[in-house]
Amino acid sequence: MAIYISNLIITTIIAIIFNRKKFNKWWAIILVTIPLVCVAGFRWKVGTDFGTYYSTFEEIPYYKLSFLFGSTYSDFIPYERGFSVLIWLIGIINKNPQFIVFITSLINIVLVVYTLKNYSEHFGLSIYLYITTMIYYSAFNGIRQWIASVIIFLALKYVFERNFKKYLIFVIIASTIHISALIMIPVYFIVAFKPFGKKIIMVIIAFAIISILLEPLLLSFESITAGTRYEDYTSISDSDNGVNIFRVLVAAVPVIISFIYYKRLKEDKESRFLINFSTLNLLILLVAMQSTIISRFSMYFELYNLLLYPKLVNIFKKEEKYLFVFLLGIFFFVYMFLLLPVDSNLLPYNFFWNK
Repeated sequence: MAIYISNLIITTIIAIIFNRKKFNKWWAIILVTIPLVCVAGFRWKVGTDFGTYYSTFEEIPYYKLSFLFGSTYSDFIPYERGFSVLIWLIGIINKNPQFIVFITSLINIVLVVYTLKNYSEHFGLSIYLYITTMIYYSAFNGIRQWIASVIIFLALKYVFERNFKKYLIFVIIASTIHISALIMIPVYFIVAFKPFGKKIIMVIIAFAIISILLEPLLLSFESITAGTRYEDYTSISDSDNGVNIFRVLVAAVPVIISFIYYKRLKEDKESRFLINFSTLNLLILLVAMQSTIISRFSMYFELYNLLLYPKLVNIFKKEEKYLFVFLLGIFFFVYMFLLLPVDSNLLPYNFFWNK
């Protein structure tokens, strides 16, 4: 636990310094990224999926590039080709699987920090929340899907500018890493709706219907995806009790605050998109209360809360603002502290040189 707390303190202090002073943007990104990447990239057997990915990183760099584009590829490698090509390219530099763990962590974290630095109104707060909301730690698992999600997060500029063609390019690239990224195509249009308006209410109703019909829907898809790389996304387990209600309540916080204070937010055009991303994240987690596997899609949405919270801070007066930030800080620190020991094999932490 000490390594995680130290990482949080060091990274947050650096981010706050660069939030208040007009340093070069890239210095901010580099210095904030260093401790985050060191903890993520030097880990050993930390994260439920570590062993699976480590085995993959041992194997893929030794394939010929022509094989990765061949017709028999899917018979041997259960991942999208874009991901395998990315690992293969990293392997040109160094085939050591630990090096690949480091570089994939670097890609993930740099894209997040870069986007937060560009769009967050309180960079220090966003970085603090990046760690304490467990988004940072979630990327220790689900490496493919997180790389796909941060690629799309990088395209936020084109969501704000309403440039669908350029946004689509990012989604297509992300889909070669993880095919589920394609769900972000209709999301582009949904997040442009008026928050809490009639169209969003229709979306909420649609999610309610999906929730009711989830089991028969998954059963239908289960037979279609059986034996494919996607069968885990449609399989139903009797031991699956759904996502933890506490996680759903945490996801509801920014949506509820946005609803209460929407009159103060509606003049900010960017807030409209961020509120809708946050609402979709909540809806997905509500559905995921029936099947944990659905919660994987929240990876594409929860990042936007890191930008929404700073905007929520700005709607309060000075004294209220300090209180709100203080409460956020305490709440999410406790949230992280409680989840770290029980979530995704994150503890104990080990460095690879101690394996």
